[in-house]
Amino acid sequence: MDVCKKFRFSFVVAICGLLVSGSLQAREIAIRSIAATIEPGKPAVVHLHGETALELPGKVETALDNGITLDFEYEVILKRPRRFIWDPARFRWLYRRQLSFFALSSKYVVNTGQDNSAMVFANLHAALQYLNRLDTIRLALPEDTPDVNDHHYIEFQMRLDIESLPLPMRPLAYISSSWRLSTDWVEVPLSK
Repeated sequence: MDVCKKFRFSFVVAICGLLVSGSLQAREIAIRSIAATIEPGKPAVVHLHGETALELPGKVETALDNGITLDFEYEVILKRPRRFIWDPARFRWLYRRQLSFFALSSKYVVNTGQDNSAMVFANLHAALQYLNRLDTIRLALPEDTPDVNDHHYIEFQMRLDIESLPLPMRPLAYISSSWRLSTDWVEVPLSK
């Protein structure tokens, strides 16, 4: 009897492991192009240029159309290369955009966290085009930052923030590949 319970438990654990391992892999958001420039001034500004290729899976699009707001994070880390040890992060930004659907007006709205502006779109395709554009991202350096030059670079990643989803949806989002949307980390040289 005891052997039967152990076998049953092992079988259930093995099946769960197979189900979870296949669905934990993140869906990748492709980066079509990316570049970064530094614009001198007080304060200096890091300006991103480029485009990603975000497309929402069916489950995510259905949730959006049913009133779930999607938060996308654009993480940018300014680094200075060193020869023999790891490259230190000089500064880190977390830029956010929220995508919402308003059923009464049948409009999609993208809110940006940096300047609290909102863009309204007639369809999802137009809203995703705006989310994919990186040209609107301008990140100010702190005024006390030492000189940033051509030898610096940035690391960039865009991802869907699962932690911002309503609490009952998070467990499903953690184990479903449809919800784990992100780009790989990309190193981008910084030019003037």
